[in-house]
Amino acid sequence: MTAHLILLLVSAATTTMAVHGSKTEDPAATAITNLCDIDFYLQQLEKEINAKLTMGTDTQQKLAQMAKNYRLASAAANNPEQTCLFRALLTKLTELYHQNEQEKRRAEEPIKNALAEIAEKRRNVAQAITLANLKLAIDTSTGHKRTSTSGNTVDSTLTPTLDTALHCDPRPAIQATTIGAHKPNPQNLINLPFVDENKITKMIRRHNVRLTFADSSNQNPAAAATFALAAASCTQASLTSLNPTVAPTTAVTLGQANLKETVTMYEDGDRIKACNEKNSGKTKKDNAKEYYADKVCHALKVTVKIQHAPVLDGPTLSADETIRRSAAGCLIQFQTLENPNKSPENKALVAFLEAAYGKNTDDFSKKFKNSVEKKKVKVYTDRKLKEEEIENVQTGSEEQDALNRITGRKAAEQAAASNEGATTPETNQVKKREECNAEKDETKCINKEGCEFKEGECKVKVVTTTSTNTTGSNTFVLNKKPLLLVFLIL
Repeated sequence: MTAHLILLLVSAATTTMAVHGSKTEDPAATAITNLCDIDFYLQQLEKEINAKLTMGTDTQQKLAQMAKNYRLASAAANNPEQTCLFRALLTKLTELYHQNEQEKRRAEEPIKNALAEIAEKRRNVAQAITLANLKLAIDTSTGHKRTSTSGNTVDSTLTPTLDTALHCDPRPAIQATTIGAHKPNPQNLINLPFVDENKITKMIRRHNVRLTFADSSNQNPAAAATFALAAASCTQASLTSLNPTVAPTTAVTLGQANLKETVTMYEDGDRIKACNEKNSGKTKKDNAKEYYADKVCHALKVTVKIQHAPVLDGPTLSADETIRRSAAGCLIQFQTLENPNKSPENKALVAFLEAAYGKNTDDFSKKFKNSVEKKKVKVYTDRKLKEEEIENVQTGSEEQDALNRITGRKAAEQAAASNEGATTPETNQVKKREECNAEKDETKCINKEGCEFKEGECKVKVVTTTSTNTTGSNTFVLNKKPLLLVFLIL
């Protein structure tokens, strides 16, 4: 047998096993024998589907925390290049967060629809368990009394109690982990247990009130008849000896006639296929079973694709299109790039980002940890102004307060720097004189703007000015050079 043929046989066998497996019912579902088993299975199904609603919660919290860190770090950075690198990361983290939220919202409707249906079925099961465990009895000591002082009737009171021995005990379902030694796996469920609310009363066991006569009973026990006919030949010397009681009867067991119903959720009973078309488009009022199966099936089919934060290193971040676009729009040397994601035009940008973010995660951490998580910012918290590390700024109000303080401080610093750098004509003249006097070479002096070589020294060129403004509000200066005015007469 050739190796190629062996591979074909193995592949075929694997495919057959996979198909067979996808049509195999969950053993725990097959092992269901009572209503408590149904309730426990539905409880596990509920958990399985509900988990999809909370899927990605930890990831979203991490993304939000990281976004907060880089938002504050980008605002607090004193290096424009670092600010751009942090903003690019912030843009990516924000993008991932919102994409995950959209994904969760997309999955929310089918999941909530299924959970509502399962909750309703569990309520039906709870009612059915109560009815199946119902036991009626007559207290032989105090269960009888004359109806009224004026009447000739005696009432025998039927007292209801719940006896879990009659059907099942729902309380252990909380601690249960298996059904018939099988742990429920709802992802493998094919035939969904269904509890028809219209058949719940079928779980009530029959209760017989028994009267014990003295003698002569000769009617056929199997023949149902009126009381007069059933007791026609019975004799009784004393009515008080009849002693009415409720005789024990057989408990009701699950069966197709009452509540042991299932509905196939998938096409051809194969869970890897689509939801059963026979259940699609049905109304709850007219086809409750099919409607229920369709909702649960679509919820089980839902996948929530949660995206995680990127690996923080140069090779990963420089390859990300969102980070490239954001960085190119912020870094002045790359703002002329029409398409930051088009190669080879973006070669310099990619190389810059790869080097700037670091060759690996350790390198990234060494470069930026003290500028992000460990950088201290002023923030009003616990009713006082503190210096806190960025990673310890927790609430949205604290973050906004810190951002406001950073923005205010930077605005004040820029205003102060602008005032310090402001010059007057006098200070400009002094600076120019010092610049000219420092030049000793005659040729260089002559070539230096605003300077002239005179009397063996490099001096500020003297400019003769003429004011043409009689109001004193505006002046302009003309060098004393001949002006050629050309008039074109057409």
